[in-house]
Amino acid sequence: MGSIYPGVRDPHAFMNYLLEFDKPYKFIMMMRTPLEMKYVKESNGQIEYITGKGRKDVVWECSKADFLINITNPSNVQTPSKLIDYGIAGRPILDVPNEFSDPSLFLSFYEGDYSRQHNIDFLDDYRIENVARQFVELA
Repeated sequence: MGSIYPGVRDPHAFMNYLLEFDKPYKFIMMMRTPLEMKYVKESNGQIEYITGKGRKDVVWECSKADFLINITNPSNVQTPSKLIDYGIAGRPILDVPNEFSDPSLFLSFYEGDYSRQHNIDFLDDYRIENVARQFVELA
């Protein structure tokens, strides 16, 4: 889920790795518009695209996953809004760099070792009670 920016936040390197991955998996991408269909075809159904879901449905689907993939932004200035949704879903998050050159952390996650997961520590900042309080404090 989230937007794809070719060459910036781009899952192609990771997905190319998945096409060569020789263990069973199911990788589901929820997005506005699907990537090339080659990934679905060449993965023999192990890669799937889901499009057109609302935020509530996306968070629900994410909550059923073993773990979630976050293609990292090269900038630390912005936090992708999908990380809020990932945090709400309550599943371990694996940060994957754009170039995905070292699969060792992915392999650890695949084996169930989430000790190096991305922690979302700022979810309380987005609770409606806290946002409303901040607006009242501004007045």
